[in-house]
Amino acid sequence: MNLGITIHAGETGNINNILVAINQFGADRIGHGTAAMNCIDTMDLLRTRDIAVEVCPISNRRTNSIKEDDAYTFHKFMEHNVPFILCSDNPAIHKLSLVDDYRVFLYETQDLSFILNQFTLQKKYSFINPNPA
Repeated sequence: MNLGITIHAGETGNINNILVAINQFGADRIGHGTAAMNCIDTMDLLRTRDIAVEVCPISNRRTNSIKEDDAYTFHKFMEHNVPFILCSDNPAIHKLSLVDDYRVFLYETQDLSFILNQFTLQKKYSFINPNPA
């Protein structure tokens, strides 16, 4: 069926989970993947294989996947050209939406161009087949 594979990995700080998700399970996208920011080799792998990381600014802070005083994941991902898309995680629990995650991203990076390019990136890294059989 040629379905895309997203695996949540690296949210608890274990880089090996990301490597297993990619190398053993063939992940096309990594959910959260915050541990990757601590390993240049893992960021290189994500960039080289063009595997996007789903970045959830609010959820990653609330679950302590990223500490409040840490430089946030997307700064390192941007510096290393790691593909990532902004996502919302548990909007019913957090009572916030994807717009709120965009707002947090914009506040922390001041990078409006990335926000404006999100639709293109999200479409690219979705599993939508533009030429269905």
